[in-house]
Amino acid sequence: MVRALAEIFRAIGRFANAHRPGRLNWWIDGPQSYLSQLFVSAVMLIGITLVGTDLLLTRYTAEREHSLTGRQMTQSLRLIAPMLDSVAPQNLQSWADGMDKKLAARVTLIDGAGVVLADSRHDPETMENQRERPEVRAALEGHEGSSIRHSATQGTGKRRLLRDRRRRSR
Repeated sequence: MVRALAEIFRAIGRFANAHRPGRLNWWIDGPQSYLSQLFVSAVMLIGITLVGTDLLLTRYTAEREHSLTGRQMTQSLRLIAPMLDSVAPQNLQSWADGMDKKLAARVTLIDGAGVVLADSRHDPETMENQRERPEVRAALEGHEGSSIRHSATQGTGKRRLLRDRRRRSR
């Protein structure tokens, strides 16, 4: 960022020097007038303001997206959790696939031992045990579990929200 600002000032200096022959490095040697000093200060202030605004907006947008995603996942989970009770164990994979299509979200079903029973976007037979993951532990203790981390099976960052099947939706 400092380099970018330095390049901007150099470009301004080259422009100014093209109009004032014999005056090299006018911002380093000292401003030649109050007008040039005011101009450099204004450019610096605008640059700092733009960078600060960008950083704050980026952070705000990311936090807002995480919050919205969490709420959507909670609502989806509340809608589909009661349906799961009526699904026979041999139909779990097709149910997960169907819910993925309806929700446009990955659905993974895990038993109390952490074994993946069904997954809508990956082969459950090749997936590792999930029991020690913080969101799974929280779900098994009767709470909603949530985490954001890199998914080894999907190769991307994923947010997970889990609830113990035995816990009824409110």
